[in-house]
Amino acid sequence: MTKAEELQEIQYHLVGLGSFNQFDGKKVAWSLKKNYGLWKRFIFVDCYSSHLSLRDMGEGKWNADTLLIVVKEKFAEKMMAVAKFWKANELVCHKRHLAVGKGEFLIRAWWD
Repeated sequence: MTKAEELQEIQYHLVGLGSFNQFDGKKVAWSLKKNYGLWKRFIFVDCYSSHLSLRDMGEGKWNADTLLIVVKEKFAEKMMAVAKFWKANELVCHKRHLAVGKGEFLIRAWWD
């Protein structure tokens, strides 16, 4: 397994640990695995206050609310259709973003 694959496995695990409000981490992690060919990489973070993740780790919680997914441009529509089933409060596809390269889009799913 490459280091990139190991990092992605960690992210699957973090997503799977999450469950709050409309966010069902196990369902989202399963969906990402099932649709592996549609995306290139993803990360599950707290985009607004990452220090809360550090605080909550002591209680065995991963405090995150935002899933960032890099997709090839040609798969953006299909991945957005998959992501609609995750019941995110906000689902956006960014065509230009610092996290993506040429021919890539960034999908951001956020749960309140």
